[in-house]
Amino acid sequence: HVISWVPLGKDTMWLECTSQTVSPGYMGKFTGHRKAILIDENGAKIVNTPVYNISDNTLKRIVSAETDEQGNMVAAINNHYSGLQQDLPHSLLNDATKEEREKYLNSMFNLPTYKVMENNYAEQKGIVPSMDEKLRIQLDNYATITGKRMFIAPNLFGTGTDKLQEDTARKYDYIVKDAYRYIDSAEIKIPAGYKPESMPKDVALDTKFGKYNCTFAVKNDKVIYSRLLEQYSGRFPAKEYNDAVKFYSQVFKADRSKIVLVKE
Repeated sequence: HVISWVPLGKDTMWLECTSQTVSPGYMGKFTGHRKAILIDENGAKIVNTPVYNISDNTLKRIVSAETDEQGNMVAAINNHYSGLQQDLPHSLLNDATKEEREKYLNSMFNLPTYKVMENNYAEQKGIVPSMDEKLRIQLDNYATITGKRMFIAPNLFGTGTDKLQEDTARKYDYIVKDAYRYIDSAEIKIPAGYKPESMPKDVALDTKFGKYNCTFAVKNDKVIYSRLLEQYSGRFPAKEYNDAVKFYSQVFKADRSKIVLVKE
């Protein structure tokens, strides 16, 4: 049983005592990376609960999709979540009803129109727990058709990054508690006869706040896309905050890049 606390002042603390038995397979944001009192047959002592690192907190996403002449798309997604990344799918599988899970899945992506037609989960318990998620999604009018041109954003589902607000008067350190890694790869089959007219440039960023790489290609009637995003944990001086703003702004822009295809 773990009792954790939050200091409120010199001689005061807020105790969180829920009598929750913590299993290695369920260590998450609430119970991980905290001071705790460990009680066993020999008494009690203060311990640090485990901290998952960037290699543990990983989401690997593989997308195989196909679009038709009207821009409609069907996509099969295989997601592998580990560490803190598996908190949400773990809850979807174990805490949500079928109806609640389907309602959430059909609102989780920042897309105008889509429907999750199938969802399946497999759970692996362990010191670093993980979840496998398989989704089949129908996206109506995902690609924009204008005359002979098709506009398509190959980063189908990995656009969850937000812009930070610039702050020229910041006085306090910028703190990132947890480190994460996102690895995306996608192959999108396009109708025959389309050739690339305009391609986004590949992007490579390497900063103290994180790393980002993305590549774009069109080969054999397929759009091929890869993406890596790493968020580093740490405490950064206030004067460096706007450098973090710049990094995430570049990621935000690259994530929304579009390929322009023209039909011959």
